[in-house]
Amino acid sequence: MRAAAVFLSSTILPLLALLQAAPAAASAQAGRIDTRLEALRDQERAAYEMLDHDPDAAVRAWSRVADGYEELAASRPDDPTAFWRAARCRWFVGEILPVEKKRERLATYTAARELAGRGIEADPECAECMLWKFIAMGRVATTRSLVTGMRSASEMAALLERGLALEPTHRDGANNSTLGNLHYSSAIFYRVLPDWAWLGWMIGVRGDKERALAHARTALELHPGRLDYRVEVASQLLCLGTDGDQRARLEEGVRMLEELLEQRGSSLRDDRQYSAAEIMLESPPKSCGYTGVDWVEIDAHSARAAAESGD
Repeated sequence: MRAAAVFLSSTILPLLALLQAAPAAASAQAGRIDTRLEALRDQERAAYEMLDHDPDAAVRAWSRVADGYEELAASRPDDPTAFWRAARCRWFVGEILPVEKKRERLATYTAARELAGRGIEADPECAECMLWKFIAMGRVATTRSLVTGMRSASEMAALLERGLALEPTHRDGANNSTLGNLHYSSAIFYRVLPDWAWLGWMIGVRGDKERALAHARTALELHPGRLDYRVEVASQLLCLGTDGDQRARLEEGVRMLEELLEQRGSSLRDDRQYSAAEIMLESPPKSCGYTGVDWVEIDAHSARAAAESGD
């Protein structure tokens, strides 16, 4: 009996104590991680506010936040949240860097693509990860060469379709949701991608301007206050109106842009969209190549050569 008591006190009871302490320790660790995540979110919002008065400081701030998210992701590799948020921060850095710093921008977009991909590995149903991998892939393509980047179009289309099918509910505010951004991204993708029949045969996806307009209108319905969504609807209408000779749509797009410019504010964050509106009003055909950031034009001969070679 004494031996049994000794065994119970020296072996079983300590084991029970450890089992009871484990959930509490895990809960404390989760609490620390959640506190860290919230702190990083606050820093991310602060970096965004810097855009209007000090873009260089915003770049440094977003880089620091991205580092923090990556450190957090390393401590819980099965949770995709820190991965896609780090990807978003890296993407923001690339967007703010001067256009002539192509190598630096390409490096940030590539890092964003890889981070979002790791998020998908952690959770194959992470719609936010799919969104940010798509966005990063698009910027890698436009920064390096859109023609050679077209070989990734099939994967990009799949990311959008998978993300939309999940019907994500995540929101970062009244005018920013994963679902809205997926529709917005789909609108740009299917407008900019050429609708050549041979492209569909070769890479499995082709442009579709009507589909693009439907996505743009859905995004704007979800978030009527988004300036970039409104500019995107207008660009779709102008593109269809000039490329497809649809006068009513052309006139609707022109009216939308004129109304936007009448309400033009002084925010540096919105200046790019207003400038794009001015360019499209001056030359409506350019609307077909607007990516939400810059302008692209694809040569059919070069694109076909790239698609055939896979380079």
